[in-house]
Amino acid sequence: MENSKRALLKAAVVLLFNAFAGFIWISPAQATTSYPVVYEGAWSSSVSYSPGDIVLYNGTPYACLVANKGVAPNTNSSDWTDAQGATGPQGPAGPKGATGATGAQGPQGIAGPTGPQGPPGPAGATGASGAMGPAGPQGAAGPQGPAGATGAAGPQGPQGPQGAAGATGPQGPAGAQGVPGPTTCAGSPSAAQVALLRAWSCTIFVGYGSPYGVVFDGTHLWVSGGASYVTEFDTAGNNLGNFRTGGDPGFGIGKAVFDGTHLWVVDNAAPESNNGSVSELDTKGNLLGVFPVGNSPDQIGFDGSHIWVANERSANVSELDLSGNLIGTYGTGGIPNKIIFDGNHVWVTAAPNLLEFDTSGNLLATVPVGNGIGGMAFDGTHLWVTLSAANGGISELDTSGNLINTFNIGNSLSDVAFDGEHLWVISNNINNVYGAGSVTKFNTAGNVIATFPVTGELQQLAYDGAHMWVVSWGAGTLTRL
Repeated sequence: MENSKRALLKAAVVLLFNAFAGFIWISPAQATTSYPVVYEGAWSSSVSYSPGDIVLYNGTPYACLVANKGVAPNTNSSDWTDAQGATGPQGPAGPKGATGATGAQGPQGIAGPTGPQGPPGPAGATGASGAMGPAGPQGAAGPQGPAGATGAAGPQGPQGPQGAAGATGPQGPAGAQGVPGPTTCAGSPSAAQVALLRAWSCTIFVGYGSPYGVVFDGTHLWVSGGASYVTEFDTAGNNLGNFRTGGDPGFGIGKAVFDGTHLWVVDNAAPESNNGSVSELDTKGNLLGVFPVGNSPDQIGFDGSHIWVANERSANVSELDLSGNLIGTYGTGGIPNKIIFDGNHVWVTAAPNLLEFDTSGNLLATVPVGNGIGGMAFDGTHLWVTLSAANGGISELDTSGNLINTFNIGNSLSDVAFDGEHLWVISNNINNVYGAGSVTKFNTAGNVIATFPVTGELQQLAYDGAHMWVVSWGAGTLTRL
């Protein structure tokens, strides 16, 4: 009877497990057993099991046959029985699933053996020539060839410095009155002019008052002088017109400067003047404006942006913009005279010193030069400063104010100018006769090239790109050298 119960229970378990597994459903009523079938999950040693309980042990279903606790299903066949049913027939194949994603490429196989060489292809185009290799060692010198014919004579060397002047001969008798000289510089030079190295020299009369200054505007020359007029000349010496400035005719005018567009002329330059000014004119002679500066202005300069005026009696310099507005007034500690610009700084002579200003009016240096300091020029590298004393000379300085050299070119020197190659300097004392003027041309090594006597008290030089010009206050003339 007990074995019959075990068989029935086992059958019920199998039927129940198969039902859970999804193969077939058979209700417990079909099995003639009084044990309920309960699925308890995985077997546990701490759980009390009753007949009919179903557990999983190591992945295999077991059915409890008798009540027990802590008895492992695979150790006692009296308490447990294997509930694994027989394997059912294989079900029909399910539908084919979608193709999965392509897997990663496998490693490359080993290379196969090299195939036989193919036939040669057609020849390619010739490539560009490669770089030339280094020169080989020089071969031994060959035998000397026969001497060539004598070459042509080279050009004549430069003229040597002029020798010392000989003693003055006795004055000859006065000659007959000559014919009036030319009023312009047109025409060819005479044989005498050529012989005296003055082939293109000529002198013309200015016309209004005593000329005091001369400036070149790139096309024409402008002469300033007494009676507050400027006179315009072409480079052939033709008088193109006289033009009134804005100053008081009773006080005369001083020097002039060209700013690249307009002419600026110092007005009211007389020593007693208390209302100095500068006049601005265009190159047609039209007066554009009159602007106040200090007392007794004389010299004038241009720094590429602003106008600088030396006020003698005020002992200062005035800086104006090109609209005539006063930018600043700067003391000089002495009587200011010549003003030049070296491309960076403004230099002012104020005896016995040379003053260096920046373009904002700050005093950068005071360089002692000597009494009688007068004219000044810049040759693109160095400054040249004249001394007007009877035993004076001309000093060369660098743009830091260091003295390079001093040359005894003459005495009573005043204005000096640079023509791009040579320097030219005025002397107003020949053979100790003041007013017997001359202009000396010399190179930057201090060697004299030539000296040109010019009548009258000479004032200022101007270079027109081809010739040097000088004005004579005493003779009222403009002379081309």
